Amino acid sequence: MPTLPDNFLPRPEDLSALQGAVLGKSNQAVAVTGKTVGGGRNISIQGMGGIGKSVLATALVRNDLVRQAYGDGVFWVSLGQTPNLVTLQTNLATGLGDVKPNFTDVNEGNTARGRLLKEKRCLVVLDDIWDLGHYNAAFDALGEQCQLLLTTRDNSIANRLSAFQYSLAELEKNKALALLQRWTNVEQLPDVAVDVARECGYLPLALAMVGAYLRDKPHRWERILEKLQTADLEKHKINKQLLPGYQYELFRAIQVSVDALDKVGDLSAEEVKERYFDFAVFSEDVPILEIVLETFWQPLGLDEDDTEELLDELVDKSLLRRDDEGRLTLHDLQFDYINKRTEGNLPLRHQRWLDAYKAKCKQGWASCPQDGYFFSQLTRHLKEAGQLDELRQLLFDYDWLRAQLAANGINSLLADYDWLTDDETLKLLQSTLRLSAHVLVAQPTQLKERLWGHLRDRDQSDVERLLNQAATQNLSIWLQPQQAKLTPPGGPLLRTFEGHSGGVRSVALSGDGRQALSGSSDNTLKLWDVSTGECLATFCGDHSFYACDMSTDGTTTVAGDVAGTVHFFSVIESEND
Repeated sequence: MPTLPDNFLPRPEDLSALQGAVLGKSNQAVAVTGKTVGGGRNISIQGMGGIGKSVLATALVRNDLVRQAYGDGVFWVSLGQTPNLVTLQTNLATGLGDVKPNFTDVNEGNTARGRLLKEKRCLVVLDDIWDLGHYNAAFDALGEQCQLLLTTRDNSIANRLSAFQYSLAELEKNKALALLQRWTNVEQLPDVAVDVARECGYLPLALAMVGAYLRDKPHRWERILEKLQTADLEKHKINKQLLPGYQYELFRAIQVSVDALDKVGDLSAEEVKERYFDFAVFSEDVPILEIVLETFWQPLGLDEDDTEELLDELVDKSLLRRDDEGRLTLHDLQFDYINKRTEGNLPLRHQRWLDAYKAKCKQGWASCPQDGYFFSQLTRHLKEAGQLDELRQLLFDYDWLRAQLAANGINSLLADYDWLTDDETLKLLQSTLRLSAHVLVAQPTQLKERLWGHLRDRDQSDVERLLNQAATQNLSIWLQPQQAKLTPPGGPLLRTFEGHSGGVRSVALSGDGRQALSGSSDNTLKLWDVSTGECLATFCGDHSFYACDMSTDGTTTVAGDVAGTVHFFSVIESEND
């Protein structure tokens, strides 16, 4: 969960109204949006940022009354423009108590989330949602006792979700001046402060950055006003044609704050700016640990103390945020700004990141120490650096597959292959891993056996090298298949369901093919969702079920057990029991 920023300025009227909506008896979704422009016209999806939506949501979820009302927890999910939905679903499922989430696509994640939230009273925050499709795909159903809170720049998202909307405007002039005074730490603001606040658009983030600068340079009020008024965004290709709908007061404040950076330790002012621009290689909304930056900057001569001093300065100037766990993030508009400033040499920065980490991986990428970032992000950095051949080699490297499984699980490994979607052999390997996902999620050590069992008879050279590499790793006694006895990828097998503790004796499909019924020697019938693999219902008996079927309309199951008894169960009454 995010922390409140330094010099947080309470907005009691906003917080009270939002608290009333979230604590209301209805579980209608609540959305915090940017202000409506032009008498009801919705802000574009690139609309106003830096206005304080996420900060207000953070203050809300840290309120004692809200936390008491949602006794089963408050869960924060940051989406951004290009979220990895399965990863976010997995993190949410883990937070809800699922020790090893067993799903590999968003549909399965939806089903798992519905099951986990069914009896819970939770508040789920979807922060910075840009695309309604992301909500529909991955977060479209909560438990009846759960409440959804959204923050978005696009009012139409809230409209289409029939959410209660709380439109947040920029600060009033007096509150903007109060925030500026907090940041500058002066007893009385000079007269020019009124003009400075106006040039900042009364936006909290802009006021924080400018105020942080003026706190250390209190004699430069007139100079900072001039810089805000004359900042040339065009020279960095930041204009309203390329980035329509953005709040340019905020971009000007970012530019002035970056240009005003001074030397830190032995680093010149220009070197400090370049290190700030290095943050462009990281993904938006992915928190960065300090140890990652120590690795990144070590080849440039920065040691641990240098890195810490530099990061402290950037946090102090409100160009970075640091949470309670020491993780670092940028506001997404700061991220947009530095991406524009670095777009000409961004691949070279990614290559520098790769070179820095390669120095730590003495025996190949898989040997790199786990730092909470590397294994989940290496494939992205390879793609962004243009190292497509090396990326392809990595995805056929058994050591990498094994290390990624151990570090982040099957979902992260499957996501690695999404960076190269035009390679048929890689798609074959991804399909193979997906077929074995139900096994590998619980037993990652079965990777070698599963690969050989599925791919033993394939004659592609890349596949053969992968299997041979697997056979020579972790030498121990194992049964090496001489033929591919597991189902080959690309065949008719759609999914493997697991749940019975005894042998499956009978299976039946519903008339529309959307549900399956299985009878087992564990004295149970199970009803399955064919598309997701979720067990929808379990029917218990006293003996093994050796025959089963479903009524044409799917409302009733019939089963015969080993004792010669026929059982009828109502699907409607028992579903999800």
